[in-house]
Amino acid sequence: MDDSALLAEFEMNTELSKPTSTQGATASAAPSPGYETKDASLLAISSIAVFMILLIVGTVLIAGLYLKSPYKHAAANARQTSFAESASWKSSVENDQAALKLEAAEHLESYGWIDRSAGIVRIPISRAMELEALDAAKTAGPDQHVQSSANPGTNERRVTP
Repeated sequence: MDDSALLAEFEMNTELSKPTSTQGATASAAPSPGYETKDASLLAISSIAVFMILLIVGTVLIAGLYLKSPYKHAAANARQTSFAESASWKSSVENDQAALKLEAAEHLESYGWIDRSAGIVRIPISRAMELEALDAAKTAGPDQHVQSSANPGTNERRVTP
């Protein structure tokens, strides 16, 4: 095949690929310039920019509200995980232990009824130890072992009316 035959075949193929109008006449194809012929939509660009600005402002506001929230430290106050907050801050176990010691001290250092109908009273532990020492001194001789008549570990005494 020579060059003229290839050229004729090419022209025939390009004629077939051209669009035709509904009346049967061929339409002329506009040459493509190789770049966009329209400008970018200013409305689309400004809409996206406004949306992004609102998104950033909203995120900053939500973060600010979270940082000022009183509920932010609720989990940290429930249980102590470090001593970084302050040295005077006590854990719930230490608070419970202090309350228990206070209750025991009040119980051991005060008078009160344990069972009024049976005549059992509670006396301060220091007074109970004095009374036990006096009882032991009265009943024991110099070479005898002294054993308490009260229940061990309690400050209860029987009272006869």
